[in-house]
Amino acid sequence: VVAVALAQRGALGQAKAMLAKIAPEKGHGYVPAHAMLAQLLIFELQRQPAPKSRELAEELMHHADESKQWDRVPRPILLAASDLNVMVDNLPGAFQLLTIAAERFPEDNFALAQLAKHMHDEDNFGDARGTAEGLLKSELDADPNNTFVRLRLAQLYAMDEDLDRAEHVLLDVPEQERNAELKRMLSNIYVTRCKLSLTEGNGKFSVDYQFLLDALHVDSSNPLIDQEVARLLRMQGPRPPQELITHLLESLAAGTVSAPTHAYIAEVYLMRPDFAKAIPHLEKVVERSPNATEYLNNLAYCLAELHPERCEEALGFSLRAIELSRQKPRSDYYDTLSYVLSRLDRHLEAVTAIESAIELDPNRHEYHTRAAAEYRHLNNESMATAHERRAQQLQE
Repeated sequence: VVAVALAQRGALGQAKAMLAKIAPEKGHGYVPAHAMLAQLLIFELQRQPAPKSRELAEELMHHADESKQWDRVPRPILLAASDLNVMVDNLPGAFQLLTIAAERFPEDNFALAQLAKHMHDEDNFGDARGTAEGLLKSELDADPNNTFVRLRLAQLYAMDEDLDRAEHVLLDVPEQERNAELKRMLSNIYVTRCKLSLTEGNGKFSVDYQFLLDALHVDSSNPLIDQEVARLLRMQGPRPPQELITHLLESLAAGTVSAPTHAYIAEVYLMRPDFAKAIPHLEKVVERSPNATEYLNNLAYCLAELHPERCEEALGFSLRAIELSRQKPRSDYYDTLSYVLSRLDRHLEAVTAIESAIELDPNRHEYHTRAAAEYRHLNNESMATAHERRAQQLQE
């Protein structure tokens, strides 16, 4: 009681210290005190930057776990702790907390259905979906103008891959009365329908672009439209209608496309190959997704190939790609590193890099060709000849 009074006056540090005596950080204690500590930590976590936030998150998850069975545990504790467990990939722990929340607060069955779907748990998804659907339909019947409930119901049907019902729920609202969220949801459904229309056979594919045009007409600001157009362009199948191409170009000019869209376009140019046009898109991907190793590697190669003055920058990208993939090393990343080092006239290091690539994948003839060139730079003719011979054998 004293700790609660202290917390209400803003003395959070004193309140936490007092509560810790009856709700220890590493063990079992008085359940309401664990719940109070969890509440204080939620408030503190919202204001703390990393890395302190990770420490607080672990503490919060402990106190939430200790207080979850208390019939008076506040709902925000269960939801916050569930979210944190998802972030650390403890999905069973998250599901248990959400299940408790959904039993006491039926509206949380929607979130429970989402998590069950993510976990591919069809039985629990069906149960949570049924409860959520009944609740949402009742609320919508009582208030047909409740946009939030309508959106949730459409999302629930889309989650269950029942796009017809999801679309019907959204189309029940006259076009002029749809807000931005309803338009985006309807547009997303059409994008999904376009993906589902994709069929492949004999090395070719067909797709119904009308769905993407419908998505564009419903919500022209939807970034998934440009992303899907770029993905289909990369597959080198039927050319999208000019309206979609024009929209993609306008979005690129306005700088509103997503990182995946830039990634798809970069891959189109890399396949041609047109490195000069690929570079700006690779840079956008790396800027927004700094741990995207494949794009770090490709950017390093393109820069070394076309811009000798940026080779030091290319080296940084290459080394970062290798460091991030250390758990599952890739030979082509070491090949790129060797090429970048060679462009910097650091041939001894280039040899070490290409030998690492060969160790990971000894049957790539181009690696042996590069090794031969690097050994020749070091005046090691015998090793250069040996690698050339091996490259020829592999090609034959």
